[in-house]
Amino acid sequence: MRIALIAISNSVHAAKWISLIADQGWDLHLLSSIDFYGLHPLVRNITNWISGPFVRWPGIYGDVHDREYPPPPRSRAALRSVLRHWPWQGDFTRYALKLEVKHRFGPGFPKWIVTNWGSDVYLYGRLAQHRDIVRRILQNCDYYSCECERDVALARSFGLQGKVLPVVPNAGGLDIHRLSFFRQPGSSSSRRVIAVKGYHWTMHRAQVALRAIEMCADVLKGYRVKVYSPMPRYMTDLQAQLIAQSTGLDIELMTQVSHHEMLTLHGQARISISLSISDGLCTSFTEALAMGSFPIQSATACADEWITDGVSGFLVPAEEPEIIAERLRRAVLDDALVDRAAEINAEIAATRLDHRRIRDIVIHDYYEYVFGDRGWSDGPSSLDIAS
Repeated sequence: MRIALIAISNSVHAAKWISLIADQGWDLHLLSSIDFYGLHPLVRNITNWISGPFVRWPGIYGDVHDREYPPPPRSRAALRSVLRHWPWQGDFTRYALKLEVKHRFGPGFPKWIVTNWGSDVYLYGRLAQHRDIVRRILQNCDYYSCECERDVALARSFGLQGKVLPVVPNAGGLDIHRLSFFRQPGSSSSRRVIAVKGYHWTMHRAQVALRAIEMCADVLKGYRVKVYSPMPRYMTDLQAQLIAQSTGLDIELMTQVSHHEMLTLHGQARISISLSISDGLCTSFTEALAMGSFPIQSATACADEWITDGVSGFLVPAEEPEIIAERLRRAVLDDALVDRAAEINAEIAATRLDHRRIRDIVIHDYYEYVFGDRGWSDGPSSLDIAS
């Protein structure tokens, strides 16, 4: 079974998805959807197609073989020959994302799974300059994968003709049975850390979260505010310094945070805040949910499919610091709310985030199903594109 995956090769989410199928003995091939973006260390058991010299530290990656592809063939016959006999060569990434490869390949194109990643449909589908390509992709793919029921309905509104695969987290879930190693002993309400997602660019709004924290400074004495992954750092650094100086709050910016450190942070936090004007199933939200941290999540990330607003978390507008501050104040002052939410969310995490369950779904209900679906396509291979 040969599968070509087109994804951001340095993405931890892509790496974790690949890890779900890396031990099946399948012939996996990876092409980055962004020119020379590096390779995430968790990627393993795969052929990594590159367009030039590629350097990485030895001993980190598990059974990854680099192969360099030549310039794209010009004729349709040459392109078909390359795709069939030399796995996924040519400037395949650009052609796939522009639908050119399917049109140039002609009959016998591999089964095409499109994975909705983050804001592909929810945000870009509303923008005039992207709407047509979103529609064309959804009308041409054979199968559609996403992590929000919201996006299934949106994809169909854009003319999706392919079959919808089971809705599961794109990040592959968590090892539920090991989470206790990263969780602070005691109740969630006894914790004195506020975790803040530090992205502030395009869709993300860390500055709004920091402003809400500043407005709640009177009830946050004795708390530590930890801003993880401040990207780009200059968008939050000076603001954090000014707030710390004017309020006396302990604010720390955390860069280069490993996944274990992320779990530990959410396992120490009473409240985790993540804001963006658009998202899929926000990974930091699911990690907070699993680690007993009360989630305050922007109402643009299908978190409403996982929590009940006001009971097991708060759903807030991404750009309204006054509303966010009011919810934050409630979560700081109401111990019963936080502890009850932790109990509810732990049950949800055990049911819906267990990586073993997600792996079984991905193996059997995604790839084995697609390859066995002879009534849909007779192609010998599968093409999986994650934007």
